Amino acid sequence: MEYIGKTSLYQYLKSKPKKRISEQETKKIFRRIIMGIQYLHSKKIAHRDIKLDNIMVNENYDVKIIDFGFSLFTTNNKKLNLHCGTPSYMAPELVAKKDYLGQPVDVWALGVLLYKMLTGYYPFNGIQLTRLFNINRLKGKTDKELFHAIRRGKFRMPEHITTSAQKVIKWMLDHEPEKRPTAQ
Repeated sequence: MEYIGKTSLYQYLKSKPKKRISEQETKKIFRRIIMGIQYLHSKKIAHRDIKLDNIMVNENYDVKIIDFGFSLFTTNNKKLNLHCGTPSYMAPELVAKKDYLGQPVDVWALGVLLYKMLTGYYPFNGIQLTRLFNINRLKGKTDKELFHAIRRGKFRMPEHITTSAQKVIKWMLDHEPEKRPTAQ
């Protein structure tokens, strides 16, 4: 096993002002995460629990993907039916308890991760939804509310995110799994 240190991407973001990082820094880290997921997908492995806690990062922006407890070997067109993962990162097909393909679920989680890195919050819960839907109570506090928001597929894109980053995030968070990009 290789040693990378003890800092997860979650801890790294938590230490930053507004719990987010610049787009330039995000590119350095995210590119390496994508390369790791691309490698896994090329070996027919779906991780199925991509999240900030499962990405280790060091001061050189080296990353290691960890926690393969939900991972499995799968063919590109074999549908899965074990619904697992972390709620904030779950794709609509998981939330709806439909059969799904592993790789598009990973890409959705990467889109959530990218959004969180650039904004400091998740696209489908918390204050984000309060502003988007102009409601008084905080949405996304329970899994039921969170899953409803994911099924609706609406999220607010902050103005400080560049147009190109917005396009990538929207592409990765497409509700139709076959329209999402591959890790390649």
